[in-house]
Amino acid sequence: MTTAVASQSIGDLSLVRRAMVDCQLRTFGVTDLRILAAVETVPREFFVPASAKAKAYSDSPVTLSAGGERRVMLAPMIEARMFQLAGLDGESKVLVIGAGAGYAAAVAAQIASKVILLESPAFAALAREALAKACAAADVIAGDLAAGAAGHGPFDLIFIPAGCEIVPDALRGQLAEGGRLVTIRKNADDPSGVASNAVKIERTGTIFSENALFSASAPVLPGFERKPVFSF
Repeated sequence: MTTAVASQSIGDLSLVRRAMVDCQLRTFGVTDLRILAAVETVPREFFVPASAKAKAYSDSPVTLSAGGERRVMLAPMIEARMFQLAGLDGESKVLVIGAGAGYAAAVAAQIASKVILLESPAFAALAREALAKACAAADVIAGDLAAGAAGHGPFDLIFIPAGCEIVPDALRGQLAEGGRLVTIRKNADDPSGVASNAVKIERTGTIFSENALFSASAPVLPGFERKPVFSF
């Protein structure tokens, strides 16, 4: 946790949020004023478990649990920079996948024209409660994360604040022309299996180009694992 954030009184969370923005996001290259304002607006403490309230504004990830499943809520500066490089704007129709209690969807909803969060049934219930507390205008649906939400697309942005070893073709097909998919992908060429990057996949007609954005890591979402290859 940064010193500036740690030194703020937890009783005045608006000051803590501002310190987080100034000391974590701005120093990590996040300069988009809309994203900075969105992060400063959303009460992050609504999206973490009671046992982790003290970590709500730290610069470290937070583990979430629901129905025997786990998600990792990324450090705020990682999510904010991913949103910035994704080109999130007021015209965007956004699908957020695997965001646990829904913090990333709440931030996106401050900017985008439409936000849908896709989660498992257990996390969808948790997210509906948290988003209602935060007064965030995001719709929550439950379903297969890897299948996406074809009936609600196409999307200008698919945002996956978690790790992926593969990006399912079903999700690529739900991108609008010029749409972007941003996630954290493990580097298949790294023998240690540790190296990974935030990546952006952009659609131009039937072509999907992928570019690494910056180094980042996160646990892989269920359904986004690479299938083992057997050789004889």
